[in-house]
Amino acid sequence: MIVAQCVAFVFFHDLRFEWEKQLLEGKQRMLEGKQHMLELEKEELRKERQKWEKAREDRVPQGAFWGTPPQPAPDCLAYGKREYSGALQNIPKDWTDLDACMNLPVEIRNVSVRRPDRCGYVTNSSHIHGFWTVDWDQPDCKPWHQDFTDKVSLGPPHSSLAHQYQFQGLHEPGIWHPSYRGLGCRHQQ
Repeated sequence: MIVAQCVAFVFFHDLRFEWEKQLLEGKQRMLEGKQHMLELEKEELRKERQKWEKAREDRVPQGAFWGTPPQPAPDCLAYGKREYSGALQNIPKDWTDLDACMNLPVEIRNVSVRRPDRCGYVTNSSHIHGFWTVDWDQPDCKPWHQDFTDKVSLGPPHSSLAHQYQFQGLHEPGIWHPSYRGLGCRHQQ
């Protein structure tokens, strides 16, 4: 009876060991399958990225270039903003002017810009121009107030001039866009 119990115990122990071994082998095969699937997905993503990079390169008109680096407009558009423009040259024959302009990247103030905000023709030029609104690195478009004086306590009651101040940082008299000049902000010398 004890021998039978030992044989049964050894039999079931061996059976349990074999079952755990098969379970571990099954998990290993499953992990290998997942790893293989991940490698296939990684390869598929790499091919997709190459396809997108090729498509992006195909959207850039080969041979076209901005004739000069984009130049800033004399007036600021708003606080810290100025418009830049540049003429596009050497447009390939199979491209329209507008498509070539809207798909040619440029670097402005050490920042790569993928495409202009708008494109169009300007007077006295046969080339299409790209226009970019630049809101980085525009210190000339960031004036500040200095010598702020409270006139309410000094003037008669209900005075129309409550405060007086001078704008500083306006490096040239006409740098504000005409639509901003009527806000009562005058260049101080």
